[in-house]
Amino acid sequence: AYVETLNNSRTAFENAESFMRQGKYEEAMDWYLLVDEIDSNYATAQSQVIAAQDREYRADRQGRYLCVRLPD
Repeated sequence: AYVETLNNSRTAFENAESFMRQGKYEEAMDWYLLVDEIDSNYATAQSQVIAAQDREYRADRQGRYLCVRLPD
């Protein structure tokens, strides 16, 4: 069970990193949250969740500002 958990965790981390590189921050967060505490990547994954949230927030805010219509 330990080896399987660790393998699944490492796969989750790799998937999360891939989504981060693609700018798919919500997907990255989902995968980072699957990284298990026994994985040496756990602390990094937790930090990356915060980074992904920040980037998603900024992208969302930027998108809203781009859609604002100015009065005539």
